[in-house]
Amino acid sequence: MQLRATALAAGLAACLVTAAATAQEATFDPASLAGDDTLRQETFTADAALAESTGRDIPVPFTLEVPVSDRFLTLIDSAPSGGVVKISFALGGEEGRVRLLENLNILTATLPEAEDGAGTGLLDRLLTQDAFPLAVQDFPEAKQITLEDVEIGGTAGRQLIGTYRIPSLGLMYLRLVALPDAEAQNALVAIVNIDAQRVQLASTSDLESTITGRALESLSLQ
Repeated sequence: MQLRATALAAGLAACLVTAAATAQEATFDPASLAGDDTLRQETFTADAALAESTGRDIPVPFTLEVPVSDRFLTLIDSAPSGGVVKISFALGGEEGRVRLLENLNILTATLPEAEDGAGTGLLDRLLTQDAFPLAVQDFPEAKQITLEDVEIGGTAGRQLIGTYRIPSLGLMYLRLVALPDAEAQNALVAIVNIDAQRVQLASTSDLESTITGRALESLSLQ
């Protein structure tokens, strides 16, 4: 399987270490989103128009509702190195410092031909053998916790939940999601990184309640 994200891991590392010196200065409770009167959504569309404007191949068009609020920063990179879009959610700090909470990276993968289409085994190999090593390379104590079915926007796929550690920040939550297109020729892969020190979660079972979880819930393949 060819994962179109050769430079993604380096980009993630740079983003996650942005505010290492202020790792304990601020926290965010995802449960507070329910009472956030300023919470709204902006539609991000990955289609032929975006492919033309960025010069990128987008074999799996999709739309995504991106959470925006006065309580956190939403940073969208529609032409990231190695991917389709990178969306970061952060808290603003003193002297312009940004304290990263979560980020969502969406990329595509080419699936090999299979008689039964993009079945569970094919998606599992994509997540465990390609996406997971890519997401955690150079980071210690990486661990895969669960590998399970998921359905997003009416598309059935697979997701891997894990953790790893960044020495300067501490424990990170990792969520990987693979969704095949209708022809089972390509898959959309979402890589979610969450700072476990700043984002208050009881366990990895609460990842869907996070900001990135809300964004992923809205994702729809076109």
